[in-house]
Amino acid sequence: VHLAPALDAPPVAQEDAQPCDNSYPTTWWSPGEIVEEDRRVVIPVGTPPGQYVLTAGIYDWATGERLPVRSIGKPPGDQFVLGTVSITR
Repeated sequence: VHLAPALDAPPVAQEDAQPCDNSYPTTWWSPGEIVEEDRRVVIPVGTPPGQYVLTAGIYDWATGERLPVRSIGKPPGDQFVLGTVSITR
């Protein structure tokens, strides 16, 4: 999960981990399975106020390469937009 000022910008905060507190790797998933996941992204003190985009993605652990993401009605990409976050002082 990444929080960034724009889709193409480096994240100001992120959390990377395998699902379910690192106990349920994607290689164990079944096709069509829904896996619920809770993540906390800690926003660093001093992060400038503004609108930020919150995204999620999956990457290959061995190579670091992001895997493709497909969502109905949206162009394919390598991350899923969860929403926006407004940071104020």
